[in-house]
Amino acid sequence: MSIIKTFFIEPTERQRISVRRYRSTSESDTKPCPGPFKYHNAMVVVGESTERADIPLEAYANDPRWPVKCGCGYEFSALDKDDHWQVSQETIYRRTDTGDEMVLHEAPVGAIWNASWMSDLPYYCGPDGRTLICLMPGNHHWMIDGYASNCDSPCVNCSRPRHSCQCKHPNPYKDSRPHKCWVRSGSPECLTVGKGKPGESCGAGAGSILVPEWHGFLINGELRQC
Repeated sequence: MSIIKTFFIEPTERQRISVRRYRSTSESDTKPCPGPFKYHNAMVVVGESTERADIPLEAYANDPRWPVKCGCGYEFSALDKDDHWQVSQETIYRRTDTGDEMVLHEAPVGAIWNASWMSDLPYYCGPDGRTLICLMPGNHHWMIDGYASNCDSPCVNCSRPRHSCQCKHPNPYKDSRPHKCWVRSGSPECLTVGKGKPGESCGAGAGSILVPEWHGFLINGELRQC
């Protein structure tokens, strides 16, 4: 049984600034990227900031550090409108156990963070008001406080289980038995997640986590594979 230790990361007051070139591709594109995301992309870190305001392209218009090619060798054009320019700002996070810093796309498997931008959606928040996300094997983001894909709690509108609810915007699924598919206990640094007492959870599963490349449980801060 493989075990992955989880850890909590918190946002700092600092932003990482990068200059980025990318090319969005489609099936008809004659220059697809062979990489996993199928589009050309390159980014260079140019500094940090404590400001969260958007930075205009003009601020780095003459910066020599703009990337000129994708990792696959594709060279970006200054004239092609599909070859985009972007100044990117990413929040820098810090591990609470080691102090190591990273941005979210650099976080390793086992990282847990609070998706604070979802705090105004109470049905995606846990008992402490946080929406915890865990990075799983295969780069899958598991929303611990969200709904399981096989949730069987019926919808107020159509009476179907959530996994087969046919309600559409502006009347999406509304839980007739408000619950948490996973009930968590402990601090974010040492979580145990499973099914709650009768009435606390839906009837789906036994509290395990299933992603395309992994199946197991989160117990005492450890992802334990079945």
